[in-house]
Amino acid sequence: MMKKRQIICISLVLALVLALLPSGGIAVAQMETTLQLDKSIYNSGEAITVTVAGVTPDMIADQAFVAIYEKDAAHELYTEWKRLQNENDTLFFAAPSAVGEYEMRLYNKDFITYADETLVTKVNFLVTVIGSGNNNETTLQLNKSTYNSGETITVTVSGVTPDMILAQAFVAIYGKNAAHSSYNEWKRLQNESDTLFFTAPSAAGEYEMRLYNQDFIYTDETFVTKVSFTVIGGGNNNNNNNNNNKQITITTAAKLPDATVGKPYRVNFATSDSLYRWLRAESILTGLYGSGLVFNPGGLSSTPSISGTPTKAGTIKIKFSPTNAPTATSRAPNAVVKEFTLTIKHARAAAETPKINRQPKGKTIRRNARHVLTVTSRVSGSGKLSFQWFRSNKKNGKFKKVSGKAGKKAVYLAPSKKTGTTWYRCTITNTDSSAKRQKTNRTSKTVKVTVKK
Repeated sequence: MMKKRQIICISLVLALVLALLPSGGIAVAQMETTLQLDKSIYNSGEAITVTVAGVTPDMIADQAFVAIYEKDAAHELYTEWKRLQNENDTLFFAAPSAVGEYEMRLYNKDFITYADETLVTKVNFLVTVIGSGNNNETTLQLNKSTYNSGETITVTVSGVTPDMILAQAFVAIYGKNAAHSSYNEWKRLQNESDTLFFTAPSAAGEYEMRLYNQDFIYTDETFVTKVSFTVIGGGNNNNNNNNNNKQITITTAAKLPDATVGKPYRVNFATSDSLYRWLRAESILTGLYGSGLVFNPGGLSSTPSISGTPTKAGTIKIKFSPTNAPTATSRAPNAVVKEFTLTIKHARAAAETPKINRQPKGKTIRRNARHVLTVTSRVSGSGKLSFQWFRSNKKNGKFKKVSGKAGKKAVYLAPSKKTGTTWYRCTITNTDSSAKRQKTNRTSKTVKVTVKK
């Protein structure tokens, strides 16, 4: 009797639990999909270990993938990529060769327009070409601690590694506690032991002479050491900037004219001072690499520009500053860095749909007789046409590709060794790399070929 009561109690409890569950059965907590890197800064070419957890069966079926992107790059501008095969997966990538800021992104499916809706998560990382040398051995010294406005500052640097020189390590004047990117006069390091000469800012105040182990990435990780100094005389440096000098600016609008894939493009740059009419890139140029565009800093008789014929769509962000020579390695403290945005658009929303000028014709033939199926097509604009023939035993049945090279030509010799009826049609595809939707197609009419004895 006691056992019977226990069974009844257990049954009531189970019934109550099931009643409280949502319809459809037992609720299972959905695991969040996560993406992790083994660290945040890599040497160029170094192995990157990516750990992914919580991959669903649907994601694996949809061929979810992980890929390297330049920071803020468009969804379709991926570089190295790998598919996910397991619920918890570990992937290995090689860090890009160009220094800069990058993203490791995870998308939940492939073979569609890559968009915000398919982006699951991303992790930012940096690429440098700095080796494993001990930056603590690199020293920075000034010839004194207090300077008059405009006085020469002598800087002595020792322990500079070859990797630092390769990465364009530099020394720069900063206002005290200024942000990494708010540098004034700067100079590159060229030797293991180097002596550089700076001009003390015209505004009185507290300053820092800082050393960074590479250019274009200004962070705590690339900062090596600093020495504080004081400037007396001149105006007051309340904002830790040299505000008494007239600023030299790039007068070209920050939003550059849009470019179009496949069409020649050129934009010229102008500055506020003819003595500083050349430009220096203040950010890495990887956004331009592979785009079909090149940057020209200007020459003795040429104007700074970006020009070329774009080969792919996307948005490029790049920073420039005015310089006083076509190949200057330093700039004046009052030259202003400016960021520009260039949008490269597709030439059209979609490739032109091909027109069929000549349709194939059906026929009844005898065994081993010849009958050539022919289709002709054209597009008025750009694009490349390709052909694929299909066949079926029934007019409304399932059509299969005609295999081999013969099935990919505008003309197709219908087989006639066996008797019977076969239905044929051809799909013509136009591929236009300058269009956003690069492929469009049109299918010919379906025709019947009957082979008799």
